[in-house]
Amino acid sequence: MRIRFDFSTNGVWLEAEPRTRTNELIPEDLWNELIVTKGLNWADGNCAKFEVFRKTDHSEFAIGHFFLSAMPGCCGVCVSHAAYLSPDNRHTGLRHPFRDIKPFIAKRLGYSMMIATTIMTDIPALKSFLDSSYRVSDTFTNPRTGNVIAFGTKKI
Repeated sequence: MRIRFDFSTNGVWLEAEPRTRTNELIPEDLWNELIVTKGLNWADGNCAKFEVFRKTDHSEFAIGHFFLSAMPGCCGVCVSHAAYLSPDNRHTGLRHPFRDIKPFIAKRLGYSMMIATTIMTDIPALKSFLDSSYRVSDTFTNPRTGNVIAFGTKKI
């Protein structure tokens, strides 16, 4: 079961394949239950991995992945984390649709807000974070890593 995300008119689209946190495919009937129940609360660890593919009528190749998790205690918020766009796809025009597919899927799952963090000194990641319409609500220094982290919210 794949989720199609059209972003252009030139015959290219993205498809996201829902998987468990351990990278096993989520069966279509379970995915349909996920859509009906509106959320990730039933999922393995309340989390799903989405493998993202660039598709045309004649080709497909994996370009990256991301995770969405249910926020404990609030069924209206999901957490976007561990997004990875492969290096050979970062300057190809795919970063924008890759960024946009996450809220598209979260909205289909019944969420109205996403939260995420980013490292303030990672300028490309911070730029993508801000370009994704996340509103930085606070920053803090992670005592484990020493990194300054931005905490953001995004209405979808």
